[in-house]
Amino acid sequence: MSKNKPHCLLVDESEYYRRHMRQVLTRGCPKVPLLIARSFAEARTRLEEQVIGFIFMDNLLPDGTGIDFAEELSHNAKAAHIPVALVCDHLTPFLHAKAEKLKVRRVWTKHQFKAPEVLQVLAENGMVERRLAEAGWEGTRRDRRAAIQ
Repeated sequence: MSKNKPHCLLVDESEYYRRHMRQVLTRGCPKVPLLIARSFAEARTRLEEQVIGFIFMDNLLPDGTGIDFAEELSHNAKAAHIPVALVCDHLTPFLHAKAEKLKVRRVWTKHQFKAPEVLQVLAENGMVERRLAEAGWEGTRRDRRAAIQ
């Protein structure tokens, strides 16, 4: 894997949801390098090892909460610029309020993690070209290939 190209980092302890998110990302934007972490400890290691351009993370893991990890990142000079989206089992007003304060890009339920929304947030944050997001998941396979190349 290239150390210089920004990677998308998925942080979730559930194999089922990691597989789902990986599928959405690899089908929607196959050229974006993808890293996986099963805990926030693993995520910290990935942040040290690779260039991370975007983080999708669960809010509740055995070693902490995503919102607290987002706050930790915001105080880290090397990681404060990395955009984050929370992908949670359940949404609460408190979570939305704290996420907004921390400038978390999106807060979704795991069932809302779908290609058009993912492509849009990645395009807004420079991980994929805007025309890819505009072609969207609904575009033809040829449209998506052309936008990726």
